[in-house]
Amino acid sequence: MIYIALMKWCVEVVEMWIKKSQEEINQDSKEEMVFGIIFFSIFIIVVFCLSSLFAIPTKRNPAPSGYTWEEVLEQLPFVVIFSIFLSVLCFFVAKKLKLKEQKTVLCDNCGKVKYDDGKHQCDCGGQFVDIKTMKWVEV
Repeated sequence: MIYIALMKWCVEVVEMWIKKSQEEINQDSKEEMVFGIIFFSIFIIVVFCLSSLFAIPTKRNPAPSGYTWEEVLEQLPFVVIFSIFLSVLCFFVAKKLKLKEQKTVLCDNCGKVKYDDGKHQCDCGGQFVDIKTMKWVEV
C-alpha cells in the first residue's frame, strides 16, 4: 500500500517557471531577427508585385496596362528603393508602438504575473523579472 502511494507521488507532474539560459535568450533574439528579414523580403516581393500590377507608366508605354517583363524589370530599382523606404518606415512605426506596449513581468518566487509598474518587489518576497527571460516547464 505504501509502495502504491509512493508511486503516485513520484509520477505527479510539477509545473513551474524557470529562468531561460543565455543560449535560449540568444536563440529567441535570433528568431526575431530572422522573422524581420523574412518580413522585409516578403514586403519587397509584395511591393514589386503590386507595382507590376498597377504598373508605373513609362515613356514607351503611358498606359498602366499591358507591360512586358522587360518594362516591369526596368522599374525594379525604383521598387526596391521604395520597398526599403516603406520597410524602414514600418520598422520605426512598429518600434514606436512596441514602446507603448506594456511589458509583462513575473515573480520568480510565486509566479504572479502583472504588467510592469516599476515595482520590482513582490509581496511574497520574490523579484519581478521580464517574462521573456522565463519559460514554463512540466517535470
